[in-house]
Amino acid sequence: MRLPSADQWARVLTGLLLLVVLAVVWRAARSRHEPRAVLRLMALPFMAYILLTTTVHPWYLLILLAFLPFCSPGAGESSQRWWLLVPWLYLSGVLVLSYLTYLTPHEFRELVWVRLVEWLPTWGLLVAGATLEFRRRKHPLQIE
Repeated sequence: MRLPSADQWARVLTGLLLLVVLAVVWRAARSRHEPRAVLRLMALPFMAYILLTTTVHPWYLLILLAFLPFCSPGAGESSQRWWLLVPWLYLSGVLVLSYLTYLTPHEFRELVWVRLVEWLPTWGLLVAGATLEFRRRKHPLQIE
């Protein structure tokens, strides 16, 4: 009996994580009756896919970008909610650097600095946004 390889395990784990995200979103969407809340939830599987996939081309973010206006703060919501959008706006702007892979037509290679410029700030902004959102929910801001 042969054990699955590391990339096979990664594919299975990624698929399972995406199924979990879809199940959580589906369950949460069933209890929401406001269209804006449902559209916000619909963005989550796309976000999860972008974070879990091994290859991200700039056009992969186009569907996600269509949902971002609904994720922005609405009337009566904290302006800190913008921090949840900043990582995706940053990534959508800087992901164009991935085309540098095709700079030399006969020698495709990923440039390490491009991946660092794309993903380190994105992950940092995701952590910062999640931290702010967690703190906001724990200690709600007073609406003036």
